[in-house]
Amino acid sequence: MPIYRRPYEKGRLIIEFKVNFPENGFLSPDKLSLLEKLLPERKEVEETDEMDQVELVDFDPNQERWRHYNGEAYEDDEHHPRGGVQCQTS
Repeated sequence: MPIYRRPYEKGRLIIEFKVNFPENGFLSPDKLSLLEKLLPERKEVEETDEMDQVELVDFDPNQERWRHYNGEAYEDDEHHPRGGVQCQTS
């Protein structure tokens, strides 16, 4: 997601998923085959240059809060390294 008033910098998009998967073997092989026939064919997704490959990781709100508090909120985005205060020379 772009950062407000900085369209070329990206922040972190956090999405929470709650998925209840059925137990293994919840359908007999015959019923599973019938279900696959009812659903559309699986499509291969072709990767384009406009896509970014990302890694899905578990989100820990306490860890994120600590990183933000310690100035590490965007440690993965080191495109613009922070410079320290520099002394003026005469």
